Amino acid sequence: MLCDAPCCKKEEKMSTTTTTTIAPSKANIGVYTNPKHDLWVADAVPTKEQVEQGESLQPGEVTIAIKSTGICG
Repeated sequence: MLCDAPCCKKEEKMSTTTTTTIAPSKANIGVYTNPKHDLWVADAVPTKEQVEQGESLQPGEVTIAIKSTGICG
């Protein structure tokens, strides 16, 4: 005879992990300035690949991904 009481039921826990990779649709560029207030557009540094590798991080440092739209965020 099987027991249907809550104390007799075995609870199984499952966990799922999902990883999503998002490829940029545009070039990774930055707007730069200098003390003379000159502005120019150039490739952003570090590159996406350098950030993903994480080799330039010092112990205790982390990478923060910021999602924004437009120049004002």
